Amino acid sequence: MKIAVSSDLHLDLNHAKVAEIITQHAYYLTWQEIDHYFFAGDAFNDFEQTSAYFAELQSQLPTTKVHYLAGNHDMLKGVTYEQLENLDDDLYFHNRFIDIRQTNWRIIGNNGWYDYSFSTYESNIKEVAKWKRVYWVDRPIMQPMNDPERMAIVLHQVEENLKQAHNQQKQVIFMTHFAPIREALPHPLVESARRERMWEMTTAMLGSRHLGALLADSQK
Repeated sequence: MKIAVSSDLHLDLNHAKVAEIITQHAYYLTWQEIDHYFFAGDAFNDFEQTSAYFAELQSQLPTTKVHYLAGNHDMLKGVTYEQLENLDDDLYFHNRFIDIRQTNWRIIGNNGWYDYSFSTYESNIKEVAKWKRVYWVDRPIMQPMNDPERMAIVLHQVEENLKQAHNQQKQVIFMTHFAPIREALPHPLVESARRERMWEMTTAMLGSRHLGALLADSQK
């Protein structure tokens, strides 16, 4: 059994020739004899283009099974929060899992989100949200709750999936778009208080320490 994982193609931002990329993508996965390919988010700035890309990629693969998550860029256009949570697409891997045959491994997927908990501004939700509305790429994304509340839903989904895996004595590989530990986000060299504040605000939108703690606890 062979799996492959990638993320952050940003095909539109990179002005890629999509038809050529799909052909190359399919050739590589087939050449490597990949059984399951997982994409962990950010293919396009439009979910409709993302889902169409992976549907076409799957159609060109004779044996590889495709699974994709949505990153924040994929969520900028062409999809609602409700669709992201309930999409009827066999390739879409949010809040789903697969068991790898003839092994004890289960792969769990969740788009993830963020709750400002990597930032020194964690407790100042209104200030971070105000900064986000002005500066951050996610500002057009519509959701029926604030970011910490959205992350709480993610944590509940992941916890339930981990409990089920534990009860069935499965080992887990977890796939998500956002960082679960701050150590995955190296601190850049900053030269002013203004730049430090910008970094802290940016860090607020990159993941959740609570997800990392949940994943760590599940291994005990």
